[in-house]
Amino acid sequence: MTMLCDGMLLGADGGAPPPPVFVSAASASVGMSTNVTVSKPAGAQVGDLFTCIIWGDSNFITATGALAGWTVAGSAFTGNLRCAILTHTVDGTEGSSFNFSLANSGVKNATIICTRGGTGAIDVIGTKTEASSTTATAASINATKSGLLLSSFAIAANNRTVYSPPAGLTQRSLLSTNYSSAVYELSISPAGATSAASLTWSSSATTSAGIQIQLY
Repeated sequence: MTMLCDGMLLGADGGAPPPPVFVSAASASVGMSTNVTVSKPAGAQVGDLFTCIIWGDSNFITATGALAGWTVAGSAFTGNLRCAILTHTVDGTEGSSFNFSLANSGVKNATIICTRGGTGAIDVIGTKTEASSTTATAASINATKSGLLLSSFAIAANNRTVYSPPAGLTQRSLLSTNYSSAVYELSISPAGATSAASLTWSSSATTSAGIQIQLY
């Protein structure tokens, strides 16, 4: 038997809410700009979590003040491909798009993943793995809770398609303008170490990278 409490669906024991599930995604890419504007993901409801993953080049120094109402949950600002991860809980006051303002002009790819359920929080963010290869790897993380695993990949080149996707994961976003980037997801339970995820792009470039993010 389940029960409703303050609008949240609880388990039979009245404990934790059900794990998060994917709702929708929206992506955008720019070349040589300080700003990148992403549409609001379709079907979002109050209480949903937006997780924005931004990839950029070496000009991408900081996401400080990226957008009011968003929290910088993690970042990797070293190497040729740099990454910021921001979160926002939907409150119903959002407009139709979000304009992320970053420190320096450069290539920027941004994807907002909308998820529903869970606590609306990130459990753990992995270490960005960067290499000069057609293969991008998102290293294993040690998830302390069951939830939804996001694996994001990027390569410093445009017009790249995915030659070999990561095994067992579902693609939720793919950009191939300016830089190329992709986001995949997988529900994991129970908690514990995840498997590393690898993606092979259609052709090479100077740098490829990957990172894993666990929502719960």
